[in-house]
Amino acid sequence: MPAPAPRSNEHFDVAVVGGGAAGLHVALEAAEGGATVALISRKSLAESASFWAQGGLAAAIAADDSPARHAEDTINAGRALCDPRAVEVLVSEAPAAVAKLISYGVQFDREEDGEFALALEGGHSARRIVHAGGAATGQAITRCLAGRAAESGLIKVLEGASALALWSNDERCWGVITDRGPLRADATVMATGGGAALWSRTTNPWGAVAAGAVLAHQAGAELAGLE
Repeated sequence: MPAPAPRSNEHFDVAVVGGGAAGLHVALEAAEGGATVALISRKSLAESASFWAQGGLAAAIAADDSPARHAEDTINAGRALCDPRAVEVLVSEAPAAVAKLISYGVQFDREEDGEFALALEGGHSARRIVHAGGAATGQAITRCLAGRAAESGLIKVLEGASALALWSNDERCWGVITDRGPLRADATVMATGGGAALWSRTTNPWGAVAAGAVLAHQAGAELAGLE
């Protein structure tokens, strides 16, 4: 007999766990489509790994560059341990992602002639790194996306709220159990980042402990590529 649907005082179209650039982007994309969104971040949006990221974004947008060349560089830098399918998604969608960030209001650094100030960085064979505010790229992107989320009437940002578990059974995920109570959602997105803060020597903020992967695993998701 199917389990009854859970009850909650709050029901959203989408619940996003994670307040970094990825979570904010998902929330904005969903809201653009008319969805109501709950964005759950156990820290301030200014404490995410995205906020503190000083490097730029890699995208093959120069005339003498290409996604294929970007893919080759990525696989070589990863010592051939990369998932080729993931690399293909990364390099093929990167230019459009930069364009989308610009549409949100992110001001990437430009040359005097208006072209992108592309940098050449480790592991890359071409100038393809875009920055915003020099080394403050993460702050520039996160502040811009957070501002857009705050302006949206469809996004409810829950800073300081912790996701304790995914609200699920053998049939589906119903939403998220938080320390403020359950949030029911038709779709749930985990965007909590990696687990670099599990190590004593790290440049990541304290919250980067792979919490999202743990919650997903506890709910029955299969994990891959954790190394």
